[in-house]
Amino acid sequence: MQKQGSGRSSQPLCQRTWRNYLKGSRLFSLEALKVPHGFGTKYFGYRELEGLKLGRILELEQVHGKDVLVLRKGDPIPPPPLPYDGVLTDRKGLVLVIRTADCAPVLLWDPKKEIIGALHCGWRGILAGIIGEAIKALQKAFDSSPQDLIVAIGPMICKDCYQIGLDLVQKFTEKYGPEVIYHENGQNFLRLNECIRKEAQHYGIKDLHFLDLCTCCNEHLFYSYRRSSTSLRQLNFIAL
Repeated sequence: MQKQGSGRSSQPLCQRTWRNYLKGSRLFSLEALKVPHGFGTKYFGYRELEGLKLGRILELEQVHGKDVLVLRKGDPIPPPPLPYDGVLTDRKGLVLVIRTADCAPVLLWDPKKEIIGALHCGWRGILAGIIGEAIKALQKAFDSSPQDLIVAIGPMICKDCYQIGLDLVQKFTEKYGPEVIYHENGQNFLRLNECIRKEAQHYGIKDLHFLDLCTCCNEHLFYSYRRSSTSLRQLNFIAL
């Protein structure tokens, strides 16, 4: 797992890669992801999402675990609550939603198999292996190859804001190497984006795009639990 890489992401952040649309709502999307999707800000809520008329909204309970729900064409949608942190589907008319306020929203698209997915990736889910669980589920349920995936990772807490204790320093160092930990003035900070990158590349994902915006730093755009202990969340979504 401790494979060396260069830079914070496999694809650089630039205006030609990411775009900001719905000007009054502040919603970011990735040009390479050719399906309806978006990473929301505090100005994009359920009313705006429903106004896009993309289909039935599907939300997860998000229990900070690694379980991934698979919904194939024709499968009944189980009633809530749905105790998962990820969902994969090949069904049109479903809007997969992930709520975040420092954790990372991860959106997946396989253009060959026409499959989408959405993952809620906080430190617990990453350590538990949610990305690997999603890849294994994609392969088993849809015969999808990780090399075919286009993966967009939305705003999350940055290393300058994500102070952690020594117990987590040890766990993350053992799994991902010392480079995912940032040290300053005797304190330890986690590079969550680097953990996600390493995990994704370990499972064969090559086409990774990070939206390099911190939820904690950018108070004018995002809710942040670490900054203010808020119960409010950004909405992030993907649909076919």
